[in-house]
Amino acid sequence: MDMTLDVTQVLLGLDGKPIIDGDKPVTLRPICTNALMATMDTDKGMSGEDKVAIWSLAGKIHKEDRPVLDAKEVVLLKKRVGDAYGPAIVGPAFLLLNGTAGTQPDKKK
Repeated sequence: MDMTLDVTQVLLGLDGKPIIDGDKPVTLRPICTNALMATMDTDKGMSGEDKVAIWSLAGKIHKEDRPVLDAKEVVLLKKRVGDAYGPAIVGPAFLLLNGTAGTQPDKKK
């Protein structure tokens, strides 16, 4: 099943406020493109075709504000984001990648 992903969405911290880098809110686009373009230990032995597929997906996300991704691309994107970042970024990024923006973990009472 295809998914339209708005990569201009801002990541929110646990407090529900935008995550800021420098003086700008962090959007999903650089998180995804950086994770896709990063060289990771898990890339050793990866075929050239797989690397081109990753590069192509990064290009789609870089060029389009609302790229249409197939299920395989979403799985790949989540794997790369999960491997590249810590919980502070992976949590809100996965909310957006799962289509559940605005849903935050329950706060302690």
